[in-house]
Order: sequence, then structure tokens, then C-alpha cells
Amino acid sequence: MEKLIEIGQKMGLEGEKIQHFVTVQQAIEREECQKERELTRMKLDTEEREQMMKAEQLEKDRQFELEMKRFEIEARGKAVITSEAEEVPRSTGRIARFPKLPPFRDGEDDHESYLQRFERFARRNGWKEEEWATALSALLTGKALDVYSRMSDSVTVQYDQLKQALLKRYDLTEDGYRNKFRKGKPELNESVEPYIIRLKSYLAKWILLSKTKESVDGIKDLFVREQFINSCHGDLAAHLREKTLENLDQIAEAAEDI
Repeated sequence: MEKLIEIGQKMGLEGEKIQHFVTVQQAIEREECQKERELTRMKLDTEEREQMMKAEQLEKDRQFELEMKRFEIEARGKAVITSEAEEVPRSTGRIARFPKLPPFRDGEDDHESYLQRFERFARRNGWKEEEWATALSALLTGKALDVYSRMSDSVTVQYDQLKQALLKRYDLTEDGYRNKFRKGKPELNESVEPYIIRLKSYLAKWILLSKTKESVDGIKDLFVREQFINSCHGDLAAHLREKTLENLDQIAEAAEDI
């Protein structure tokens, strides 16, 4: 308080004016401290949730590995592997036999987790990456299969392009998580705590994919960026969203160029 009074005096303030100045500055400091505490608490909550998710993912992976082992054991020694394996032509003309994995259940399986487990299993079994898209296509159902079916033959052999198309289809992108966070509503029979955890998860993914620093200034930058783009007219807003802009300076420069 004494420091604020000293600052006010240097500014030439006296009497009620200096008291008003001190009161306003103290309110600002309290607000900043509250924001700092809230961000710290949010970060701790996010870290705790991520640890829980990692533990759950490890258990899912363990169950997945056990299931794969069972499929492999059942497939051994069989001359014809149509029930326990998928045959996919290699570029060399040979036949690559892939163990039959559990299919992706549209509407039930978590999209990111399924792709991560697929990639992990493919690497451990030494599959060539140029064959991953074809192998994955045999496991897709519902909307995910529609995505694959609409892609040209030249694109489907590229796993990364198929993966990005799937993530975009299910809104697992920066804009997708931003929309989930902003527009997310409690699901049927969803209690308060799971709903809050889900919103925090959306926010954490939005921050991560936008490459935003987890700090007060970083979060401010992210929210101001969003507000600026939302306030732009349709064509400019669409143009800015299409670009990979990581801070306000880049957005300002891109907007000025149009």
C-alpha cells in the first residue's frame, strides 16, 4: 500500500484522488492474483486428470495386448488365415498377413486412442508404414469407413493423410476442440463433475493443438486471438482460421496483408 501511495504521489495525486488510485490498483492486483491462482489450479487439475487418463490408457493397452496375443495364438499353424488375418497386397507383389485386430466401433471407441493403439501395434509387429492405411481401412466402420471410401486411391496409401482426414471428420483438431469447449453441453444423465472434467479436457486439447503457452499471457493471447477472429467478417475469419497463426502479431500481420 505504501508503494502505491508513493507512486500516486509521484503522479501528483493528493487527498481523495490518491485514495481512489490506491483502491483501484489494489483491486487490479487482487484480480490478477485470483487469475494466477485459478490458472494454477486449472493446470494442477489438468495434470491430475492426465495422470488418470494415462493410467486408464495403460490398462486399455494391456487388455489390447492380451487380446492381440490371443488372436496371434489362434492364427498360428493355420494354412488359410481368412478368419484370423487380413491379407493385404504389398507393393512387391507378396502377401502381407496382418493379425485381425478388433474393428473400430463408431460411436463407442475413442478415436485418438484407437489410432494410437493401432500405430503401436503396427510398429511392434514390423509393418511397413506404407501398408498402414490399407490395414486400417479393413478395421473401419460407420463414418470412419465413409472417410476412407471417399479418398482417392493415391491418397489412401498415405497413412498420415488418412489419419488427418479421420481426425478432421471427428473434430479432433484445434478448431474442433475449441468448438467443443465453447459449445459443449451436459450430456443426458451426465453429472456436474464429469461434465467439468470433459470441458477441462477440451480446453487442454485446444491449448495443446494451438501451441499456446500454459501461462497467464499465453491464455490471454489465445482468447484474444479467438475474439479477434470471431469479430472479423466471414471471408477474413475463414482465411485466418485456415492459416497456422500462433500469436496475435502473426494474426495482425496476416489481417493487414488482406
